Amino acid sequence: MLLKEKLVILLGVIWFSLGMIFVIGFEPIEKFLICLGIFVYFYRYIYAFILNKIIYAPYTGQKIPSVPENKILRLVLFFLGIFVCTGSTFFVG
Repeated sequence: MLLKEKLVILLGVIWFSLGMIFVIGFEPIEKFLICLGIFVYFYRYIYAFILNKIIYAPYTGQKIPSVPENKILRLVLFFLGIFVCTGSTFFVG
């Protein structure tokens, strides 16, 4: 694993941990695990976008490679990932 990949994964772990610090004592563990699953599922869009890897489209599984023709679609999935990951950590309650 390259240093850049490790840093992107570390960013995700820190992001989720800091978001959950505020709600972990007030919510049941089941809700925490559901939020973790949602975060991991959508963080893959952020991970693939930053590292210029192939993104798989939701529901269809179609490959979206990192080429100029797919820039807008990849950007939309990137912002979808940011929106859902933020929502799954900060707005649990």
